[in-house]
Amino acid sequence: VTTRRDLAHAAARLKASGLRYSAQDHLVSESLYVSDPSGNGIEICFDTPERLLRREVSPDGRVSLIAVDGSAHSGLEPLDVSSLLRDLGNSGHVEPRMAQDAFIGHIHLRARAPEALMEFYLGVLGFRPHIQSRTFGMFDCGTERRAHMIAFNIWARGELREPPPDAAGLDYFTVELGSAHELAAVARRLETANAPARREGGAISTADPEGNRLRLVVQGG
Repeated sequence: VTTRRDLAHAAARLKASGLRYSAQDHLVSESLYVSDPSGNGIEICFDTPERLLRREVSPDGRVSLIAVDGSAHSGLEPLDVSSLLRDLGNSGHVEPRMAQDAFIGHIHLRARAPEALMEFYLGVLGFRPHIQSRTFGMFDCGTERRAHMIAFNIWARGELREPPPDAAGLDYFTVELGSAHELAAVARRLETANAPARREGGAISTADPEGNRLRLVVQGG
């Protein structure tokens, strides 16, 4: 969501629903977490990059976030939901729908071998690296405009099992490229990497090394 007030409305709806949910302060964002009836995890997030002064990464990959006031932040602090709800004032009104300008900003995928995934997403698809940390439990990548777009969580890697064919979950996601030239360049890199690729009209269907399926299209095409 694009405003903290929109996040507060989402928190109020979750609180009224009786569903189990959690809330975390990542310093660069404030987030609410809930699962849908099929068990798919959903994060409702408000970006707060202005609170981050810098990010420090130790030689062993440990990530520390330094706030603008100089304090260290784990990135996993609990979010004060009561304080968030005060953004709604005393009217008692709660918007029943998600804000019209809300958008899907990033996705998280569970991973067994994040290094191999990053080679594919960076070297073949052309995303930019962001956080690569086993101690933090996350590897992610994005673009110059949005650094955090596709993330791989490794917390459950030892327990991951292939879902049955009819399981609810992510079928595929779509990556929009800026031009036909960029799409053709990715197609060549997929061929060089011997990655599965199938042309479907103006789109390319492929899968990453762990079997997550995606479609590559030209934006607006």
